[in-house]
Amino acid sequence: MNLLICSAFHLLILKSIYWQKTLAVNEKELCKYFEPGNHVKVVSGTHEGVTGMVVKVEQHVLIILSDTTKEHVSDVFVA
Repeated sequence: MNLLICSAFHLLILKSIYWQKTLAVNEKELCKYFEPGNHVKVVSGTHEGVTGMVVKVEQHVLIILSDTTKEHVSDVFVA
């Protein structure tokens, strides 16, 4: 699946074997989506630079397992 987001009034293009369609959406309708097993990098805040695997998702907060320390990093807010 490919995902392309353009600036201003966003155009979202999804392509797959079964479905191809262009959708126009307002940027306020878009949000990041994470699920356990995703590999992530924290880009700001107290845990900036930490990379790891998502262990748990609670609304807009992630708990990840750090690649380097193998410890849980909690309270990673998703904006």
